[in-house]
Amino acid sequence: MWNEANVKIAVELWVRGHTGQYIAEVLTAKTHCAVSRSAVIGRLSRMNLIRDPKPKKINAERVKVTVSVAKASVVEEARVLPVITTTAAKRANVQVEDLTYRTCHWPIGEVRAEDFHYCGAQTREGSAYCARHHAKVYRPAH
Repeated sequence: MWNEANVKIAVELWVRGHTGQYIAEVLTAKTHCAVSRSAVIGRLSRMNLIRDPKPKKINAERVKVTVSVAKASVVEEARVLPVITTTAAKRANVQVEDLTYRTCHWPIGEVRAEDFHYCGAQTREGSAYCARHHAKVYRPAH
């Protein structure tokens, strides 16, 4: 499974900011062999690959990711999301697959309802929530 071509694909996608889950899905489709998120993260961590903790701010758009390795070529469509401000988040209708470590994970609405979504605002440093929702979850001891 971890031949040179697959390692190169995993590294290229990781450097571009894709998640371990996404990379696992791409490799599974390419190799027709089940590849787990944990396998991808384990392999990349053994290579001492780390990410910049502050991702680049980009506009939401669909982009094509093409990785060519020797004779292997993988083309996948990925959704790229912007960092969302609190006011924009109210209109964004952020879904679970859109969440990153920089977007607020506060659930809005009933889980089974069609309009269920997440806040999606930019997170507070060291928290999974924006400043407003962090204040609701973490209250100072009296």
